[in-house]
Amino acid sequence: MGGEPAGDAHGVLTGDPEADHQALDAWAVKRTGGLIDGIPLTLTEDMQMVLASALALRTRWLSPFRGVELQTAYEPWATKPRLGLQRSSAVLDRVGVADTPDGHVTVLKALGNNALDVHLLLGEEDMKPGQVLGAGVDILAGRYAVVPGPRLPYGNVGPGLRVEKVRCTRPEPPSLKVTTVAYDMSTSHDLLKLHQLFGLTTARDTSSGHFPGISGFPLAIGSAQQNTMAKFGASGFEAAAVTAFAAAAGAGMPDLRYVTTRTSAAFDRPFGFLALHRHTRLVLTAGWVTDPLPFPEDDWEDEG
Repeated sequence: MGGEPAGDAHGVLTGDPEADHQALDAWAVKRTGGLIDGIPLTLTEDMQMVLASALALRTRWLSPFRGVELQTAYEPWATKPRLGLQRSSAVLDRVGVADTPDGHVTVLKALGNNALDVHLLLGEEDMKPGQVLGAGVDILAGRYAVVPGPRLPYGNVGPGLRVEKVRCTRPEPPSLKVTTVAYDMSTSHDLLKLHQLFGLTTARDTSSGHFPGISGFPLAIGSAQQNTMAKFGASGFEAAAVTAFAAAAGAGMPDLRYVTTRTSAAFDRPFGFLALHRHTRLVLTAGWVTDPLPFPEDDWEDEG
Protein backbone atom coordinates (compact mmCIF):
# COMPACT_ATOMS: atom_id res chain seq x y z
CA MET A 1 0.00 0.00 0.00
CA GLY A 2 1.15 3.53 -0.49
CA GLY A 3 0.55 6.91 -2.04
CA GLU A 4 1.72 8.33 -5.30
CA PRO A 5 3.62 11.51 -6.22
CA ALA A 6 1.44 14.57 -6.73
CA GLY A 7 2.90 14.99 -10.20
CA ASP A 8 1.28 11.73 -11.30
CA ALA A 9 -2.10 12.61 -9.83
CA HIS A 10 -3.55 14.21 -12.94
CA GLY A 11 -2.98 14.63 -16.65
CA VAL A 12 -4.68 16.01 -19.74
CA LEU A 13 -6.65 13.95 -22.25
CA THR A 14 -5.43 14.52 -25.80
CA GLY A 15 -8.75 13.78 -27.45
CA ASP A 16 -7.26 10.75 -29.23
CA PRO A 17 -9.10 7.78 -27.55
CA GLU A 18 -6.42 5.23 -28.52
CA ALA A 19 -3.49 7.29 -27.24
CA ASP A 20 -5.35 8.28 -24.09
CA HIS A 21 -6.31 4.67 -23.40
CA GLN A 22 -2.68 3.55 -23.72
CA ALA A 23 -1.59 6.24 -21.27
CA LEU A 24 -4.30 5.27 -18.77
CA ASP A 25 -3.43 1.56 -19.12
CA ALA A 26 0.20 2.34 -18.36
CA TRP A 27 -0.91 4.36 -15.32
CA ALA A 28 -3.00 1.41 -14.02
CA VAL A 29 -0.12 -1.06 -14.48
CA LYS A 30 2.32 1.26 -12.70
CA ARG A 31 -0.01 2.10 -9.81
CA THR A 32 -0.82 -1.58 -9.11
CA GLY A 33 2.63 -3.01 -9.70
CA GLY A 34 1.36 -5.00 -12.67
CA LEU A 35 -1.49 -6.71 -10.78
CA ILE A 36 -4.04 -4.93 -13.01
CA ASP A 37 -3.11 -4.68 -16.68
CA GLY A 38 -5.30 -1.80 -17.80
CA ILE A 39 -7.95 0.81 -17.14
CA PRO A 40 -11.49 -0.65 -17.11
CA LEU A 41 -12.96 1.94 -19.43
CA THR A 42 -13.65 2.44 -23.10
CA LEU A 43 -12.85 6.02 -24.04
CA THR A 44 -14.96 7.95 -26.52
CA GLU A 45 -14.52 11.37 -28.04
CA ASP A 46 -17.34 12.89 -25.98
CA MET A 47 -15.66 12.11 -22.64
CA GLN A 48 -14.46 15.29 -21.02
CA MET A 49 -12.77 13.86 -17.92
CA VAL A 50 -11.71 10.52 -16.38
CA LEU A 51 -11.53 10.04 -12.59
CA ALA A 52 -9.49 6.95 -11.70
CA SER A 53 -8.29 5.30 -8.50
CA ALA A 54 -5.92 2.38 -7.95
CA LEU A 55 -5.38 0.10 -4.97
CA ALA A 56 -2.66 -2.55 -4.59
CA LEU A 57 -2.16 -4.86 -1.59
CA ARG A 58 0.61 -7.35 -0.91
CA THR A 59 1.56 -9.23 2.23
CA ARG A 60 3.36 -12.40 3.30
CA TRP A 61 1.90 -14.59 6.03
CA LEU A 62 3.54 -14.55 9.44
CA SER A 63 2.80 -18.30 9.49
CA PRO A 64 2.90 -19.78 5.95
CA PHE A 65 0.62 -22.55 4.75
CA ARG A 66 1.71 -25.75 3.03
CA GLY A 67 0.09 -27.02 -0.12
CA VAL A 68 -1.97 -30.22 -0.04
CA GLU A 69 -4.64 -31.84 -2.15
CA LEU A 70 -7.96 -30.68 -0.74
CA GLN A 71 -10.23 -33.32 0.78
CA THR A 72 -13.82 -32.07 0.74
CA ALA A 73 -17.38 -33.38 0.75
CA TYR A 74 -18.57 -30.32 -1.18
CA GLU A 75 -19.37 -31.94 -4.52
CA PRO A 76 -18.69 -29.07 -6.93
CA TRP A 77 -15.15 -28.81 -5.53
CA ALA A 78 -14.68 -32.58 -5.29
CA THR A 79 -15.15 -33.18 -9.02
CA LYS A 80 -11.45 -32.46 -9.64
CA PRO A 81 -8.37 -32.19 -7.40
CA ARG A 82 -8.11 -28.75 -5.77
CA LEU A 83 -5.11 -27.00 -4.26
CA GLY A 84 -5.68 -26.94 -0.51
CA LEU A 85 -3.62 -25.06 2.07
CA GLN A 86 -2.95 -26.26 5.61
CA ARG A 87 -1.12 -25.07 8.69
CA SER A 88 -1.10 -25.88 12.41
CA SER A 89 -0.62 -23.49 15.29
CA ALA A 90 -0.81 -23.30 19.07
CA VAL A 91 -2.44 -19.87 18.83
CA LEU A 92 -6.12 -20.76 19.19
CA ASP A 93 -7.53 -17.24 19.15
CA ARG A 94 -6.88 -16.95 15.40
CA VAL A 95 -10.29 -18.60 14.99
CA GLY A 96 -13.68 -17.85 16.51
CA VAL A 97 -17.44 -18.07 16.01
CA ALA A 98 -20.03 -15.29 15.89
CA ASP A 99 -23.77 -15.72 16.30
CA THR A 100 -25.50 -13.38 13.82
CA PRO A 101 -29.19 -12.93 12.98
CA ASP A 102 -28.67 -14.87 9.74
CA GLY A 103 -26.71 -17.74 11.31
CA HIS A 104 -23.34 -18.63 12.80
CA VAL A 105 -20.17 -17.48 11.05
CA THR A 106 -16.69 -18.93 11.61
CA VAL A 107 -13.92 -16.33 11.35
CA LEU A 108 -10.27 -17.18 10.74
CA LYS A 109 -7.55 -14.51 10.83
CA ALA A 110 -4.53 -14.90 8.55
CA LEU A 111 -2.00 -12.28 9.66
CA GLY A 112 0.37 -10.60 7.23
CA ASN A 113 3.83 -9.23 7.95
CA ASN A 114 2.92 -5.61 7.15
CA ALA A 115 -0.29 -5.09 9.19
CA LEU A 116 -2.42 -6.37 6.30
CA ASP A 117 -4.62 -9.25 7.45
CA VAL A 118 -7.17 -11.44 5.68
CA HIS A 119 -10.22 -12.70 7.55
CA LEU A 120 -11.82 -15.84 6.09
CA LEU A 121 -15.56 -16.11 6.74
CA LEU A 122 -17.51 -19.38 6.57
CA GLY A 123 -21.23 -19.16 7.17
CA GLU A 124 -23.89 -21.80 7.57
CA GLU A 125 -24.71 -23.62 4.34
CA ASP A 126 -27.98 -21.76 3.72
CA MET A 127 -26.46 -18.29 4.22
CA LYS A 128 -26.00 -16.09 1.15
CA PRO A 129 -22.69 -14.42 0.25
CA GLY A 130 -24.01 -10.99 1.15
CA GLN A 131 -25.11 -12.22 4.57
CA VAL A 132 -21.72 -13.77 5.33
CA LEU A 133 -19.68 -10.79 4.12
CA GLY A 134 -22.06 -8.38 5.83
CA ALA A 135 -21.61 -10.32 9.07
CA GLY A 136 -17.84 -10.04 8.66
CA VAL A 137 -18.06 -6.27 8.41
CA ASP A 138 -20.40 -6.12 11.42
CA ILE A 139 -17.99 -8.29 13.42
CA LEU A 140 -15.19 -5.82 12.69
CA ALA A 141 -17.46 -2.98 13.80
CA GLY A 142 -18.15 -4.76 17.09
CA ARG A 143 -21.85 -5.33 16.40
CA TYR A 144 -21.50 -9.10 16.93
CA ALA A 145 -19.30 -10.73 19.54
CA VAL A 146 -16.89 -13.49 18.53
CA VAL A 147 -16.26 -16.41 20.88
CA PRO A 148 -12.51 -17.07 20.43
CA GLY A 149 -10.95 -20.49 20.03
CA PRO A 150 -9.74 -20.92 23.64
CA ARG A 151 -13.28 -20.38 24.97
CA LEU A 152 -15.10 -22.69 22.57
CA PRO A 153 -16.76 -25.84 23.99
CA TYR A 154 -16.12 -29.33 22.60
CA GLY A 155 -18.01 -30.53 19.56
CA ASN A 156 -19.06 -29.01 16.24
CA VAL A 157 -19.06 -25.44 17.43
CA GLY A 158 -19.43 -23.50 14.18
CA PRO A 159 -19.47 -23.87 10.39
CA GLY A 160 -16.47 -26.03 9.47
CA LEU A 161 -15.17 -25.84 13.04
CA ARG A 162 -14.71 -28.73 15.49
CA VAL A 163 -13.10 -28.87 18.94
CA GLU A 164 -12.04 -32.30 20.27
CA LYS A 165 -10.39 -33.74 23.34
CA VAL A 166 -7.88 -36.34 22.11
CA ARG A 167 -5.38 -38.67 23.72
CA CYS A 168 -1.72 -38.47 22.76
CA THR A 169 1.56 -40.22 23.58
CA ARG A 170 3.27 -37.17 25.11
CA PRO A 171 2.22 -33.83 26.56
CA GLU A 172 1.02 -31.53 23.81
CA PRO A 173 -0.36 -27.98 23.98
CA PRO A 174 -3.80 -27.29 22.49
CA SER A 175 -3.55 -26.85 18.72
CA LEU A 176 -5.42 -25.34 15.80
CA LYS A 177 -5.33 -27.01 12.39
CA VAL A 178 -6.56 -24.90 9.49
CA THR A 179 -7.53 -26.14 6.04
CA THR A 180 -8.48 -23.74 3.28
CA VAL A 181 -7.91 -23.36 -0.46
CA ALA A 182 -5.68 -21.38 -2.77
CA TYR A 183 -7.49 -19.03 -5.12
CA ASP A 184 -6.65 -16.57 -7.86
CA MET A 185 -9.61 -14.54 -9.04
CA SER A 186 -10.27 -11.50 -11.18
CA THR A 187 -13.46 -9.80 -12.28
CA SER A 188 -14.88 -6.60 -13.71
CA HIS A 189 -17.83 -4.59 -12.46
CA ASP A 190 -20.11 -2.08 -14.13
CA LEU A 191 -20.87 0.17 -11.19
CA LEU A 192 -23.70 1.96 -12.99
CA LYS A 193 -25.72 -1.27 -13.01
CA LEU A 194 -25.90 -0.83 -9.22
CA HIS A 195 -25.96 2.95 -9.29
CA GLN A 196 -28.15 3.22 -6.19
CA LEU A 197 -25.75 1.05 -4.15
CA PHE A 198 -22.77 3.19 -5.16
CA GLY A 199 -24.54 6.54 -4.82
CA LEU A 200 -24.35 7.33 -8.53
CA THR A 201 -28.03 7.79 -9.35
CA THR A 202 -28.07 11.57 -9.31
CA ALA A 203 -24.62 11.83 -10.90
CA ARG A 204 -25.88 9.96 -14.01
CA ASP A 205 -28.41 12.66 -14.83
CA THR A 206 -27.15 14.51 -17.90
CA SER A 207 -29.97 17.05 -17.85
CA SER A 208 -28.09 19.06 -15.23
CA GLY A 209 -24.47 19.55 -14.29
CA HIS A 210 -22.65 18.06 -11.31
CA PHE A 211 -19.23 18.37 -9.65
CA PRO A 212 -18.94 22.18 -9.70
CA GLY A 213 -15.79 21.96 -7.57
CA ILE A 214 -14.04 19.92 -10.26
CA SER A 215 -15.05 21.61 -13.47
CA GLY A 216 -16.34 24.96 -14.59
CA PHE A 217 -18.75 23.36 -17.07
CA PRO A 218 -21.53 20.79 -16.43
CA LEU A 219 -20.47 17.14 -16.05
CA ALA A 220 -22.35 13.87 -15.47
CA ILE A 221 -21.13 10.29 -14.95
CA GLY A 222 -21.42 8.43 -18.24
CA SER A 223 -19.45 5.30 -17.29
CA ALA A 224 -18.19 3.72 -14.05
CA GLN A 225 -16.10 0.54 -14.26
CA GLN A 226 -13.86 -1.46 -11.93
CA ASN A 227 -11.31 -4.22 -12.48
CA THR A 228 -10.32 -6.28 -9.42
CA MET A 229 -8.13 -9.28 -8.59
CA ALA A 230 -7.21 -11.25 -5.48
CA LYS A 231 -4.73 -14.08 -4.97
CA PHE A 232 -4.43 -16.19 -1.79
CA GLY A 233 -1.52 -18.61 -1.68
CA ALA A 234 0.73 -20.58 0.65
CA SER A 235 3.10 -17.69 1.33
CA GLY A 236 0.90 -14.62 1.11
CA PHE A 237 -1.93 -12.57 -0.33
CA GLU A 238 -2.18 -9.89 -2.99
CA ALA A 239 -5.07 -7.92 -4.39
CA ALA A 240 -5.66 -4.90 -6.57
CA ALA A 241 -8.45 -2.77 -7.96
CA VAL A 242 -8.64 -0.01 -10.52
CA THR A 243 -11.82 2.05 -10.68
CA ALA A 244 -12.57 4.58 -13.38
CA PHE A 245 -15.38 7.08 -13.82
CA ALA A 246 -15.87 8.86 -17.11
CA ALA A 247 -17.64 12.21 -17.23
CA ALA A 248 -19.33 13.03 -20.50
CA ALA A 249 -21.07 16.12 -21.83
CA GLY A 250 -12.98 -12.25 -1.62
CA ALA A 251 1.58 -49.11 14.07
CA GLY A 252 1.00 -50.79 17.14
CA MET A 253 -1.34 -49.38 19.80
CA PRO A 254 0.47 -46.41 21.37
CA ASP A 255 0.46 -45.54 25.07
CA LEU A 256 -2.11 -42.71 25.08
CA ARG A 257 -1.70 -41.47 28.61
CA TYR A 258 -1.98 -37.73 27.86
CA VAL A 259 -4.92 -35.59 26.77
CA THR A 260 -4.96 -32.40 24.71
CA THR A 261 -7.43 -30.23 22.81
CA ARG A 262 -7.37 -30.08 19.03
CA THR A 263 -9.37 -27.54 17.07
CA SER A 264 -9.83 -27.98 13.33
CA ALA A 265 -11.18 -25.35 10.95
CA ALA A 266 -12.03 -26.38 7.38
CA PHE A 267 -12.91 -23.78 4.75
CA ASP A 268 -13.69 -26.45 2.17
CA ARG A 269 -16.79 -24.97 0.55
CA PRO A 270 -17.58 -21.42 -0.71
CA PHE A 271 -16.58 -18.72 1.76
CA GLY A 272 -15.92 -15.01 1.95
CA PHE A 273 -12.84 -12.98 2.76
CA LEU A 274 -12.08 -9.47 3.93
CA ALA A 275 -8.62 -7.93 3.56
CA LEU A 276 -8.10 -5.19 6.10
CA HIS A 277 -5.61 -2.92 7.78
CA ARG A 278 -4.95 -4.46 11.19
CA HIS A 279 -4.77 -1.29 13.25
CA THR A 280 -7.62 0.76 11.78
CA ARG A 281 -9.72 -2.33 10.84
CA LEU A 282 -10.50 -0.59 7.54
CA VAL A 283 -11.66 -3.12 4.92
CA LEU A 284 -9.60 -2.65 1.75
CA THR A 285 -11.05 -5.40 -0.41
CA ALA A 286 -13.54 -8.26 -0.12
CA GLY A 287 -14.64 -11.28 -2.13
CA TRP A 288 -16.39 -14.63 -2.31
CA VAL A 289 -14.46 -17.81 -3.19
CA THR A 290 -16.34 -20.21 -5.46
CA ASP A 291 -13.61 -21.75 -7.64
CA PRO A 292 -10.33 -22.72 -5.93
CA LEU A 293 -7.18 -23.32 -7.93
CA PRO A 294 -6.74 -26.86 -9.27
CA PHE A 295 -4.16 -29.12 -7.69
CA PRO A 296 -1.11 -29.17 -9.99
CA GLU A 297 -0.81 -32.34 -11.99
CA ASP A 298 2.99 -32.17 -12.05
CA ASP A 299 5.34 -32.02 -9.09
CA TRP A 300 5.41 -28.54 -7.61
CA GLU A 301 7.07 -26.64 -4.84
CA ASP A 302 5.58 -24.31 -2.26
CA GLU A 303 5.54 -20.68 -3.24
CA GLY A 304 8.76 -18.96 -2.32
